[in-house]
Amino acid sequence: MQRHIVLVALLFLFCTTLNAHIVVNSLEYVDVVSAASYANVIGDTSYYIYPASSLQSAVLAVGAQEVTLVSSGSAPVHTGYKNALESNGATVVGEMVSSDPLSFNLELASSAATQTCSFVLTDPDYTYNSVSLFGYAKASASYILFATKDNALEVASFLSGAAAGCPSGALGEILVYGSVDSSVLSALSSEGILFEQIETGDKYSDNIELLKRYFGSYGSEGQMLFADGTFLEPSITEGAFPVMLVSHTIPEESEEYIASLVEDGSLEVGVLIKSDYTSPVYNLMKNINAQYPEDDKRFSVFVKMGQTSAIGGEMQALDFYPLPGVVLELALEDVQYNTAKEEVELILTNTGTVATYATSTIRVYSDGELVATVGDDEPVLLAKGETRGISYPLAIESPGALAANITVYYSSSKIAFENALTAYVDMGMVDFVDSSMLEITTATYSPAADTVSIKLTNPGQEDVYFMAEVSYTTDLSSSTLSAPEVKSLTPGQSTVVQFSGLLISEEELDSLQMSATARYGGREEFLVNEVSSDVEIVAAPEPEEVEQADMALPLLAVALAIIVAAIFLFGKKRKKEGPAAQKPAAPAPLAPAPKPRPKRSAPAKKPAAKKKK
Repeated sequence: MQRHIVLVALLFLFCTTLNAHIVVNSLEYVDVVSAASYANVIGDTSYYIYPASSLQSAVLAVGAQEVTLVSSGSAPVHTGYKNALESNGATVVGEMVSSDPLSFNLELASSAATQTCSFVLTDPDYTYNSVSLFGYAKASASYILFATKDNALEVASFLSGAAAGCPSGALGEILVYGSVDSSVLSALSSEGILFEQIETGDKYSDNIELLKRYFGSYGSEGQMLFADGTFLEPSITEGAFPVMLVSHTIPEESEEYIASLVEDGSLEVGVLIKSDYTSPVYNLMKNINAQYPEDDKRFSVFVKMGQTSAIGGEMQALDFYPLPGVVLELALEDVQYNTAKEEVELILTNTGTVATYATSTIRVYSDGELVATVGDDEPVLLAKGETRGISYPLAIESPGALAANITVYYSSSKIAFENALTAYVDMGMVDFVDSSMLEITTATYSPAADTVSIKLTNPGQEDVYFMAEVSYTTDLSSSTLSAPEVKSLTPGQSTVVQFSGLLISEEELDSLQMSATARYGGREEFLVNEVSSDVEIVAAPEPEEVEQADMALPLLAVALAIIVAAIFLFGKKRKKEGPAAQKPAAPAPLAPAPKPRPKRSAPAKKPAAKKKK
């Protein structure tokens, strides 16, 4: 049947009385995600107050019904909201207060565990991940659980305990989505929790992998939502449809995947939430439909961009709940020309809140004349707070007054770069050859202490700057732990860097492979050299040895008791024999005195000599 092509249409959201059973009054986005995800798991509905909404509209949207009210203890949208709800006919049958968003997320996870054994873990710093996850979490009956370095142990302990309440005695699907701290993965492994992870280093690629799982496992209703990941809106949080992340530039990978879904009949309609990206989504639709000029396969796009108010009146802008911005910010520290190595050196600092990919283009001028253009072939990843120097080979014959026209594109994605830093600056000149040296003297891991100790030495003649890290793999998990900061050593100096809390279980020790690596250099920003070493696993005592050592104290006590009893009996016998018996014997003829024999240790102390640490 021929389908009608709708290029761009307006969808109006009519907000009359909602069937909202869980109502969220919080400016903390984690509270909103937690409550909405919990409602989806238990089959309930949710409503959250928009930060820009008036108290009146927030009350009328709920109407006269029984609700469970979730409120932030420190950051509600409206104070006095409960009284306003009840004055309008609503009945608050339950009330929950979130004093800490991450703790509250875990608290609701415990309640959700009565209905599901599946969970999706993600890092709350990457706010767009929640937007991607709602559709998949709803389809897989999973609760969205936030996991960070600070609560990794709590999350792993909760999941381990939740397994006991599952019908099979085991957890269902555990999916780790996007970048999370390595301590989260280690904590899961230490509890023996099996999990899968989607983590490509790019938010759009992660999103595509999640959509593949969605359509592969749960099919679809032929519809998909488009959003940029910067806000929540009811059609997103109710989880009825999967969400594809879009921006001003739609990655080629995303467009190809949409085309494949249209090709196999899995997708017919896309709904763009808000009109910010109408042009790129329209072009996406046009490109796909151009592949079927005479076929009945068509892809239609609608734009949800307005609503009518619960109290009537003209159409109003679409209500949405803004998410905290993922702050992407790079600072240009310096650009200079190293005459000794004939390299342009660019120094950048990631001052944002998440790891950031950067790719640079630098036009170099000498005395006002363009000499050359240098830049990155592949994006460079800067960790949060990291300052890094990047070198570009360039031979300049008789350099004059040097200047650089710099453009740095950067993003949390290594595919689509949404931000740019531009500058035209004079370039200084340095003459520096890196002759720094660094050795890893020893590297050991103690399972008993759960600690890696790396001893590093500077055998050179110059100061050395370094950053250490440990990588390990087992049959169950793999992870890399990095030191939080760059350290330095003067010539001849040594230091020990330790990594604790790896949480490697006993079952993993047999398959454990571990290495230590240090990036180093003569300048703090340019850690251009690397040294590595295998980590020696310091074995724990054998069970037999432990048992023998533990038996030493009981044996010592028995031996002492025998000695005391012997002394007592001997003394009693001499008393009975009387004074005569105690008279000394006549002296024997003089003879050469025998050489003294070495004293022997008391028998009771012999087992103690077998103790081993």
